[in-house]
Amino acid sequence: MGLRISNKLLALVISVTYVADLYAAEYTVTQIGNTAFVNREPVISDSGLIAWFSHGEDLPDDGGGSDIYIYRDGKTTCITKELGHYIFAGNMRPRVYNDIVTWQTTRDQFGIDREYTWKVKEVPDEIRDAGEYPETPAFYRSQLPEGIGDQNSNIHLEPEKQLHSGPYSNEFQWITSRIKNFYSHPKTNTVDDLNADDTEEIDPRELAAKPPLDDVEEPEENMARRGATGLNEIYRWDEESGIQHITHDGHNDLGPDRHGELTTWQKAKSFPFGWEIMVYDESIDERYQITTNFYYDMAPKAYGRQVVWYGWDGNDYEIYLWDADSLKTKQITDNEYDDVSPVIYEDALAWEAYPGIESEIYYWSESSGKIQKLSNNYEDDINPRIHKNSVVWQGYDGDDFEIYLFDGSTVTKLTSNNYDDIQPDIHGDTIVWMGYHQNWDAEIFVNETAGKGDHSMITDNEFEDKDPRTALGKIVWQSDNEELSEIFYAEPN
Repeated sequence: MGLRISNKLLALVISVTYVADLYAAEYTVTQIGNTAFVNREPVISDSGLIAWFSHGEDLPDDGGGSDIYIYRDGKTTCITKELGHYIFAGNMRPRVYNDIVTWQTTRDQFGIDREYTWKVKEVPDEIRDAGEYPETPAFYRSQLPEGIGDQNSNIHLEPEKQLHSGPYSNEFQWITSRIKNFYSHPKTNTVDDLNADDTEEIDPRELAAKPPLDDVEEPEENMARRGATGLNEIYRWDEESGIQHITHDGHNDLGPDRHGELTTWQKAKSFPFGWEIMVYDESIDERYQITTNFYYDMAPKAYGRQVVWYGWDGNDYEIYLWDADSLKTKQITDNEYDDVSPVIYEDALAWEAYPGIESEIYYWSESSGKIQKLSNNYEDDINPRIHKNSVVWQGYDGDDFEIYLFDGSTVTKLTSNNYDDIQPDIHGDTIVWMGYHQNWDAEIFVNETAGKGDHSMITDNEFEDKDPRTALGKIVWQSDNEELSEIFYAEPN
């Protein structure tokens, strides 16, 4: 193991280039995160823009705030500082495309002053209450207000009586949800009144002072069974336009992805009733609700004019592909087992599936129209990543996880050692992953020759280097060094 720098010295550093004692001489490695904070989940775009999120000692999910940082042209910048955001806002999970950053936030302080961008489309009664898989009305008893309803109650059909329709984490989130959904939009999401505009200005103090169930009208027969779910919203940023709000509708919006003019994410119908896939086409300023059901549609990814995701079909999870030009959805898989976690590049997809107890990696391209099974063993193959016609993933070989590569024609086992190699990524000829070298802490490894040559060990230290991402031959990753969590950036010399 190489030289270890003390925590005290590291804590004084915001951006420092380290020497080859700690890292491979073929790369210049720079620490680009503010070490006064916990830094997490770095990503890098095709233009070389790096983004991540940082927070204090408390995780955002536990009430602490977090911000989005970028690194470009040798400078680290906090792009959410301009929000003047609510102190506990959790800005997290950034995604980058060229010089655009998209992320999700757990608070929306200014939501009361903005109009809704979308009213969730509901499954018509004749569909959701009939057929082989009808929707089952349900609501957890533990969330019912004291003295209201019981296990035989119809409260799950009366969203305006549900004081909680999601796991709110604080009073601000609860109050705002009450304002926007239960009072300002009493008919939001009804089948016949999706486009109604019945917004009424309400003072939050007035709402807080009045009994929550005073003057509650009986719901219409076709009232949606879902109320608001929270204040998670999707934001985007570029240097010219600054921060823009992509969503605002009282429903949780999570897991954004961006490519070209398309931003995609998953929207909560309402706890505990599943998710829908949303797309915003920036080129025509148009939003689309791609799915309308009461199942789970998850983890969308965008490339060009297409979006891929996995969704429940009533029996298991399948892979779906939507085209922004034709506005049509194609079901890629149709089988009796789960297909999940798809990734996309141009006209090709890769995903993991569970035809048996263990998972396998599958590949499909529009040009061939065929599904190809890339792995074929009795152990787990997971975490596919794709670039051009190449796919990398981690597979268990009976002893530990190794890295595998499909180059469009053949499958190659890139690593073969006695420790776990996991979390690969690929861009062009560069393949990166984290490996538990000497079965101790994880280090960062790279292969710069599309799997045809030797690979190099980028880091050699006594702390955890993990989750590498690559673009343009450059590499970014997160390092956990005792109480510090830092972001490192490696550029070939």
